[in-house]
Amino acid sequence: MILHQKLSKNIFAKTDEKKSLIDEERIKFSLQDSFSEVMKSKHLRYLAIIVISYFFVINTVEVIWKEQLRLVYPLPSDFNYYMNTLTTWIGIVSTISGLFVALLIERFGWTRAALLTPAVMLVTSLLFFVFAVFKDYMGFMTLIFGTTPLAVAVFLGGLQNCLSKGAKYSLFDSTKEMAFIPLSREAQVKGKAAVDGVFSRLGKSGASLTLQVMILVFGSLISCTPYIMAIMLLVIMFWMESTRLLGVIIDKALHKSRADQNTKAEDAIK
Repeated sequence: MILHQKLSKNIFAKTDEKKSLIDEERIKFSLQDSFSEVMKSKHLRYLAIIVISYFFVINTVEVIWKEQLRLVYPLPSDFNYYMNTLTTWIGIVSTISGLFVALLIERFGWTRAALLTPAVMLVTSLLFFVFAVFKDYMGFMTLIFGTTPLAVAVFLGGLQNCLSKGAKYSLFDSTKEMAFIPLSREAQVKGKAAVDGVFSRLGKSGASLTLQVMILVFGSLISCTPYIMAIMLLVIMFWMESTRLLGVIIDKALHKSRADQNTKAEDAIK
């Protein structure tokens, strides 16, 4: 707060140009204006789908995984110890992956970097669901590996949670924020309010509503797990396609920006 105050007083407010930029940031708008901005912008619609998809998938898988986890760790103390250990690993994975975010985006481009998060969630979630759904048919694992299919499912669910949140805190958040850059100032402010403030919660509540409906229809969480797996795969497919299409828009905007800069440089030389 002290640093922000010093920057505002000594740097941002020094020139009239900076003052006008500060005034521009105070864009007044309603929630309806935010939704209107998202609806009329293909760029923001793809961003909204990406954010909804992430929170839908992570919350859906996490609920089913914790149901399996309670079977392995029925005592609250053991359950809490496991969750605390997992939180530590999420922090470690997020920190390590965060060190390479800039390198990945620079080397592979925005689209490929942004696709890494849904790809990680697709592979890890699919592995978890395979063991969660078909664990009754995998009794041979106890004889071969000395462990139960349920324990493997819980391990894979923990791995999914760890890698997915690690990717979210490093790659997903970074690429999402970068996606706002090509937009106008007004579209950035209005769109971010809707995408981060509303659509992220829509993904969470959508996951909860889907699970509640499934439980009402099929009677238990275990019974509806195969159908939830199918829905999750469909959502990830939409997520990956939206990321690809948004990447095309961002690449065009970047190409146009570079062309404009080259034109200005040539004019300056002349």
